[in-house]
Amino acid sequence: MATGDFKGATWLSSAFNVIEKSTHLNPDLYDVLRAFGKDDNDAPGPANLDPDTLDVDTGGIDTTTYLKDRIANDLLDEIDSDQAFMFSRRFVSVSTLLKEKASDSVTSKQLLRLALHRRAVQILSTTDPALSQRKALRIRALVDFIWSISLVLNLKDSPDNNQQCTFAELIREQGQQSSSHEFAPGFYHSTIEGTTSDFGPVHINILRINLTSSGCQMKCVDARDKTTDLPTFAKEMGAVAAISGGFFLYSEPDIELPSKRTDPVGLLISDGKVLGPPIFKRSAIVQTKRENGREIIGIEKIGMEGVTCHCSWNAGEDGETGVELVIGSSLYYNNDEGVAHAICVHRADAEEAVIERSQCAFAIVGDQVVQRKFSPGCPVEIQVPLLGFVLIFPEEALLCESSGNGTKIMHDHNIEISVSYDLPSTMTNAMAGGPLFFSDEDGCTAMDLASEDFKGSAPPVTFSQDETHDYNLLPRMGIGIAKCPISGDELLVCAAVDGRNLDRALGLTLQGTSDLLRSLGCYKAMNLDGGSSKRMVVWDPSLMKHRVVCLSTTEIKASNGTDKTAKPGTEPSLDVEEVTDLDAAAIELNELLDALEGEYIESSSSGGADEKNEDCDASIVDETPAVEESESDTSVIDEKVGGTMEQQQEDGGPADNNEANQTAASETDQVVEQPQQPPAQTGPFVDLFGDVLLSLEMVDETHAQVHQHFTNEALANKKVVGLYFSADWCGPCRQFTPDLVQFYDKMNSRRGKQNEGQRGQYLGEKYGVKSIPTLVLLDEIGNVITTDARNKIPMDKAGIGFPWRSPISVLVSALVPRSMRLLMKSQVNEVVDLLRKVLGGANNAGGGGGLGGLFDKLRESLAKKAGAR
Repeated sequence: MATGDFKGATWLSSAFNVIEKSTHLNPDLYDVLRAFGKDDNDAPGPANLDPDTLDVDTGGIDTTTYLKDRIANDLLDEIDSDQAFMFSRRFVSVSTLLKEKASDSVTSKQLLRLALHRRAVQILSTTDPALSQRKALRIRALVDFIWSISLVLNLKDSPDNNQQCTFAELIREQGQQSSSHEFAPGFYHSTIEGTTSDFGPVHINILRINLTSSGCQMKCVDARDKTTDLPTFAKEMGAVAAISGGFFLYSEPDIELPSKRTDPVGLLISDGKVLGPPIFKRSAIVQTKRENGREIIGIEKIGMEGVTCHCSWNAGEDGETGVELVIGSSLYYNNDEGVAHAICVHRADAEEAVIERSQCAFAIVGDQVVQRKFSPGCPVEIQVPLLGFVLIFPEEALLCESSGNGTKIMHDHNIEISVSYDLPSTMTNAMAGGPLFFSDEDGCTAMDLASEDFKGSAPPVTFSQDETHDYNLLPRMGIGIAKCPISGDELLVCAAVDGRNLDRALGLTLQGTSDLLRSLGCYKAMNLDGGSSKRMVVWDPSLMKHRVVCLSTTEIKASNGTDKTAKPGTEPSLDVEEVTDLDAAAIELNELLDALEGEYIESSSSGGADEKNEDCDASIVDETPAVEESESDTSVIDEKVGGTMEQQQEDGGPADNNEANQTAASETDQVVEQPQQPPAQTGPFVDLFGDVLLSLEMVDETHAQVHQHFTNEALANKKVVGLYFSADWCGPCRQFTPDLVQFYDKMNSRRGKQNEGQRGQYLGEKYGVKSIPTLVLLDEIGNVITTDARNKIPMDKAGIGFPWRSPISVLVSALVPRSMRLLMKSQVNEVVDLLRKVLGGANNAGGGGGLGGLFDKLRESLAKKAGAR
């Protein structure tokens, strides 16, 4: 690491000097390093370029630990401890990823780590009254910003960058509807996964719903009080699919009662009930009931214009009375209609509203008036609530007979005033998000956040007071409307973009999400959600249950070469491009460990979510305290017509597994052999499949014979065993099965067909089968070769690469005799513990001897164990 003095007055000017003289530093660093400062000289701290030196007393601990502890403590004035600790963990993750070994030249990572540390101290130490209330917001934005920029610059500087396809090319290749799997009538799911030159690795789940053929009905729900996770909640609602959506309060520094953290921001309508008025004019996904009774789903920009607020109170002997206030652009009172026309002021306009002479004002939050004022003849100010608005209306509205001489309520604050809302259109369900990405209908070609009230101090402040200018790569949830190119039917397209994962998904910017939905054929699209709470759940007919298809995005995740199954946050993240703390031998040994455990899954696997990823199924209640205000505490549920899941079972709907378990008996008669008493059998395949395998032999066109085979006999000397997950009712299965038969005949002259039932469901769960058809290949002792053979066969019909073993699997087969691999598999827990200890010793010793040396230790230890037995 170069730390010399480059003759600047501040660390920022010193950095500019070295960038100007450098031939390898990216000029984009000029703008990056300026972020979170007022000008070029707004850079307190030592003038050198060493990220680990600060101008504060760290108490003798290292800089990263000092800043981690300070973030966790200093942010407690604004957010809760869980959130503060999460921000501090993210800070450490990014700092660790950027840390490099000593170098003679200044690198991009060094400058980014320098900016991360110096700006963090600057944010935490500010004395500015306004900025001192936004420390949590700014720390989180800083960490996400530096993380995103480091990824983008790394992609630009990578020598392999020109060999990768662009994001747009990947979408064109994988994003077509023809590649989707229909998991319920009119509901299609697909996954886009790959490495691109402009956004790095991407992992995106696409949900397409044919709004005509599916009979889809949407239900928007405030899910904060739900004690179940989203898959369970979707099942309880009788829904085919569910996604997260909407914004809520979290990092805003001035949350006051009756508002509270996690309250939804903006329009929220559930079954015709307005749970949240459209305070800010923002894009929303809406379901509107037409005159013919048909409900239409679309995207609209909705605000308070034309909304009628019914303000009512108890007038004593006169009973319940009130006033109707219709929101518009001007103030006047219509005597004939008895309606007052009011103007609305919210936080995107100002933090204080001014009341002129002969005017009154209500400050409203939700369904109640929290403050009331009138002008005594001179201008008066009234505070605008964070998650509310101020209604200014003519005094005449309170003097009319219908209001029961309502001027009394302006003086008697003990009289409670309740509020209800009537919206101009008949929306049955709606949820606001924003911004609008584009709309061909309205001639809108680009995002305009200010026009949707993402400005001032309007929540969420992560959007309204963004200092990163849409550089951040984050998890996103976008939604759009498209036309089916074949039928012309309208499609609802939902895109769940994963992020914060160095190996599989970096995330997208807002503009990147907009480009994605445009490439998927949408003519109108908007942002709906993002961050840690982004979730997509679909019904999986092969498993007969709902499942999360997203990756976990709460913590920054990266492979560290030691334990790929560790939960995020249990150990420091390491840069996957340059793993500086582990040598090559240790990395190889850990990959070897994965292969020996039989859990090595190729990176090209087409599965949607991580196998057995517990973080994907976090319950809504558990995740709320740890999510960000740009994320959702509400859910959009796409419901199939037919009522609850239990009702659909009776009607043969998605929960009905009778059809899935049908065999050829529906078309042919079967004769089943009487079962024989199986001999005593042991081995990996007996553990997987049981003692007996069945095969089906067609006697003639209408009769079949079912034969039984003892497992070890049937699979003796087999080098590759395939597990084919399919169903007769599955269209893609019917298309792929003939290709599989032809390929099987080419690889082997014999063929057979096994039945599907409870054993099939168990195997489907074991191997993480997310959709059908799926073809899993196992080696001769039951270890996974690949879970993606279904996609490899069409690309290698001649079978040149069959069985498509990974280099690690080839290495294991070559180095380890079959008997030892069986011993390892039977004693897998002891072997895993042993390997971990060997690896830990190697790490502490700096690697010592490479893979050969470590493997010699392993052989020696195993030989002793075998001798002892």
